[in-house]
Amino acid sequence: MIYRTETMGDHAIRESSHTSKKQYKCGYCEKHISKGKKYVRTVGTYDGYFIDSQWHPQCREDYIQYLNERARER
Repeated sequence: MIYRTETMGDHAIRESSHTSKKQYKCGYCEKHISKGKKYVRTVGTYDGYFIDSQWHPQCREDYIQYLNERARER
C-alpha cells in the first residue's frame, strides 16, 4: 500500500540502528546488506510518499553529507 502526504523533499521521521536478521537492499547503493551486519533503518517521507529504507551505515552518512552540501549550495 502506498501512502501519500503533502510534504515535498526528504524528511526523516525516525532513524534507528539494527543488526540484520535477514538480507536487505541498501536504499543508497542498492547493494545487499547481509544477515548479521549492522544497518540503519529510516522512516520518513520523500516527495509526497512515506518510505521505510534500510542503509549501510556508511551509505547513510554519505547521503546526509550530500544533503548538507546541497543545502549549503542554495
